[in-house]
Amino acid sequence: GTTFRQFKRWSGLQHAARLIVAGALVRTAAMDAGFSDTAHLTRTFKQCFGLTPSQAIAALPTIGGG
Repeated sequence: GTTFRQFKRWSGLQHAARLIVAGALVRTAAMDAGFSDTAHLTRTFKQCFGLTPSQAIAALPTIGGG
């Protein structure tokens, strides 16, 4: 029972999240994932995950066990 629009949004969020984790800037990830701008990605990300992309990045464990 998922609409195409919901699927497209979820796919875009996954793509953007992967790019951000790989070190891309949020604005670059937003554009590459098909969002109209950084604010659009941030709003959608927060609606789905309860955090902004920046908050999610800050919560990731550091490489090297820091």
